[in-house]
Amino acid sequence: MKLVGLIALLLLVLTENIVDTQYSVEPPPMVYSSTVYQAPKSFCYYLYWDGWRLRSAYYEDGTPCWYFHWGRKVGQCFHGKCARQPVKPQIPCDGIHHAPGYATSCMYTCTIGNQNIDMPYKNQTPCLPVDESGRRVGGAGICVGGNCKPSYDLTSEEEKVAHPEDLRQCPDKEHTGRNILTSCYYYCQRNGSWYTGHYDSQPTSGCDLRNPTPQQPLGWCCQGDCIKKHNCGR
Repeated sequence: MKLVGLIALLLLVLTENIVDTQYSVEPPPMVYSSTVYQAPKSFCYYLYWDGWRLRSAYYEDGTPCWYFHWGRKVGQCFHGKCARQPVKPQIPCDGIHHAPGYATSCMYTCTIGNQNIDMPYKNQTPCLPVDESGRRVGGAGICVGGNCKPSYDLTSEEEKVAHPEDLRQCPDKEHTGRNILTSCYYYCQRNGSWYTGHYDSQPTSGCDLRNPTPQQPLGWCCQGDCIKKHNCGR
């Protein structure tokens, strides 16, 4: 019984248009899969028995497969079809910064079909300006209307928005210089992306209070804030 079902399904496959049903002319988006090191499959689906029913299922997207258009080449399974070499993924035009780390510009290029569009990130997206060489040129700000509002113009609430928890991936750092800190945040690079962290609350981490007084013009860093006592007031 199983043999009869298998033969019937194979005959159905052979009578279909192989080019249309087994191969994709358009390359898929970039797909990362643990199956990339497997031997190429002849088809991007496989057969299995479910009780007395013969069923088919797709191999995982990214599985290597034999692509027979104009010669025999290794392609990549995508939605059950063998496609030629993948292309870079499209960047959605949703105004959201999807890449790791800070946005280094408040404008980005997104794609709709084959069209590239310049678009601003949503307001209050954390941003960190860099120069043409990729070097940081100031502290973190927030995107407003496609521009990065600079750190020195931020309110205390906006400063926290510019330094969210998911971007605080730099370890606490001791301030060893003789200068007074204008911000209790610093920045580091990890895998080519920019992140932020805190200066510690040691006596050397002196900072400018947001509301200084003649009696106490300076303070000390504590978890990104400048307060009136070192060691976070302990």
